Amino acid sequence: MGTTCNNLAGFLEDQSRGEEAEALYRRDLEISERLAAAHPARVDLQLSLAISLGNFLIFLLQQKRTDEYTCLHPRLKKHVQLLERMLPHHPQVQQLMVLYEQLPVA
Repeated sequence: MGTTCNNLAGFLEDQSRGEEAEALYRRDLEISERLAAAHPARVDLQLSLAISLGNFLIFLLQQKRTDEYTCLHPRLKKHVQLLERMLPHHPQVQQLMVLYEQLPVA
């Protein structure tokens, strides 16, 4: 469900439907957070949460929502570091590390 929300949010964002996109990004993040918290050993759920968080951070930057971005940015760092320990050579983890390094420091 979360991945579907994230994909649809990206589509809506591309269609200049920011409010609808934001609602779906938030829903995706909420679902991903609950699943990751309920199953901390599931690497796939931790990865999904980090991807969701990264996508939402990019959205917030594009919307110039720096206050919320600043609050959420450290959470991405935490999840990227966790995933780096769990799956140091996984391609998606490597992509998340690059994304985190490219995002402005909060």
